[in-house]
Amino acid sequence: QVCGIAESSNIQTSRTRSELDGRKQLARRFNTEINQNLIESDKNLTTNTQSITKFNVQRSTILKRKTIVVNKKFTTYTLIVYPL
Repeated sequence: QVCGIAESSNIQTSRTRSELDGRKQLARRFNTEINQNLIESDKNLTTNTQSITKFNVQRSTILKRKTIVVNKKFTTYTLIVYPL
C-alpha cells in the first residue's frame, strides 16, 4: 500500500494528482522489486536473459481519501492498495 499526496488551490486537481502520485509510487515499487528479482536470478544463469514485465496500476484500489485545507490550498491524501 502507498499514500499519494498532492496540494493544489483546486480541490479536484488535488484529488486527481494525489491518486496519480499513489499509482506512480506503486508502479515504481513493483518495478524495483521486479528488477531486483531478475538481478538475483541472473547470478545463477550462464546465459544472458532479458525480461520485460508490465505493471497494471489500474488493478489498484483506493481505500481512503482525505482532503484538508492548509493556507487556502487543498491537500489530499489517498491510500491505495494493490492486490497480490
